[in-house]
Amino acid sequence: MTRNILIVGITGSGKSALANVLTNTNQFEEGNSGISVTKNFQKSDPFEWEGTNYYVIDNIGFGDTDNLAEEVILYEIGKGIYCAKEGIDQVFFVFKDKFSPEQIRNFNSFKELISESSITKFTTLVRTNFFSFRSQQECARDRQDLLNENRELREIIESCNSILHVDNPPIPVIDEEDDEEEKRDKEEEMSISKNDREDSRKLTLNHLTTNCQGVYKLKEWDSIYAIVANHFGKEKEIEQSNSLTKKEEIEKEKNKAIAEIKIKLEKEFPRINEQLTAAIEQSKR
Repeated sequence: MTRNILIVGITGSGKSALANVLTNTNQFEEGNSGISVTKNFQKSDPFEWEGTNYYVIDNIGFGDTDNLAEEVILYEIGKGIYCAKEGIDQVFFVFKDKFSPEQIRNFNSFKELISESSITKFTTLVRTNFFSFRSQQECARDRQDLLNENRELREIIESCNSILHVDNPPIPVIDEEDDEEEKRDKEEEMSISKNDREDSRKLTLNHLTTNCQGVYKLKEWDSIYAIVANHFGKEKEIEQSNSLTKKEEIEKEKNKAIAEIKIKLEKEFPRINEQLTAAIEQSKR
């Protein structure tokens, strides 16, 4: 059995750290600032947990507004589907600290963009940087605080299947220039961070074991996958050719693929143009 896990969230929320923790690797570049280091969809190598193979897909963070446009969103949707040919078994929407107004806007952009799809039924909210994640009592208290914060946040929480609390602190790096005291401090911090990440990993993977009960797939999923696969095939052919206009030809093929993806999405979501505009405007606020 193989399952695909999609990680979404705004830039700086800890998406890539969660991806590394789940896969027990350093495949995903982690950033310590609000600047995104995830520029494209990234798919992990497969890893096994209790007899099931998992793939983790880390997407471009919400809030990366520098190049946000309708064609960019459509292309990223297509690449996301290409990364998960079999469908999505679970979505982790990652947020850090409390839900900010920006995070609420971006979650609603995510939900409204494909509101007819019921994707939130496959979505778990993951609250990162929660130091007391091992305490069920503290996690329950935090969940109740979030529910009581405002009506809009309550609706978001209740539309998803649950909230997970984790802590995936960065692991310090010992430099050659560090003196002995700095090295000892970093070694101690390294041990604590690794334990926190490992316990968070077990908690999250155990959640997947009991909560992946179905596969999310659009009706046009396979058609869109075929469009993107064909596009990448033609892109490779152009790259290997002797053409002097490779860049222009690749861009033309990309635009063609985007147009075809849009046609497929319009079949399922007649309001896709309106929803894309809303998502772009909300992300730029």
